[in-house]
Amino acid sequence: MADLTPVERGVLVALMAAGGPLKEAADLGARYGLRMTAWHRGRLGNLGLVKTTKSPFTHELTVRGWDFLASDFPMDVPQAAMKLGAMNALLEGVRERVGADGEALKAFFTGKASKPATKRDTAPPEDIPESAGQDLMAEAAWSESEKLLAMALQSMPAFDGRFGALEKALDGQNEAAMKQVSLAAENVFQNLRMAARKRGLETLHKRNETVAFDPVYFEATDDMDDGEDAIVMKQPIIRVRDGEELVILRGLAAPLD
Repeated sequence: MADLTPVERGVLVALMAAGGPLKEAADLGARYGLRMTAWHRGRLGNLGLVKTTKSPFTHELTVRGWDFLASDFPMDVPQAAMKLGAMNALLEGVRERVGADGEALKAFFTGKASKPATKRDTAPPEDIPESAGQDLMAEAAWSESEKLLAMALQSMPAFDGRFGALEKALDGQNEAAMKQVSLAAENVFQNLRMAARKRGLETLHKRNETVAFDPVYFEATDDMDDGEDAIVMKQPIIRVRDGEELVILRGLAAPLD
């Protein structure tokens, strides 16, 4: 399926959360800041994800749209729209609870399904606590914060390396100023480490360490096989909670020369 723009992704998630039709101007535009154009309407309609009525423009998810959100919605975060990470985290949390089934997802948000329940369906909507939506939103916010903390942890070694190179290049010049910058940076880093520890975030391995490549923990700079010797370029960041380990941010590894 064609890549979706941030606006198109936002429209799908908003329609999912509403569990029914939304007006383009009054709801998607005024309430959620999603400015649709004829081009967006055409793409979502041509892909079969949304059905639209006019006077005023009103949109609703199709069966295919619900299935797409349940199993195929893209989870990458475009650099120009980082706020999509929070919506992705919300959708990921919902998926974990209802499974990759469009009807179950629809039942979760609307309180009813359009076909008889099957073994794949989740518990009836009346069994879902009233606080479920609030809990999901809170968890989504925390998930986004954890990813930002993970990015900060991952960037620290690179900063240290570049700062060391700068000190060497200056060769003793402005020594007092460099020391102040170093102390200020370390104070910031220490606060970030403390915040990360409170969320159970940890780094795996050390930069430039030789490890066995594992695609669960690393992206690769080149084609690599599982278990192949590799050098750690960026450290993976994990969260350990109740004895379970979850990769918050994959590291980067390069083949061993």
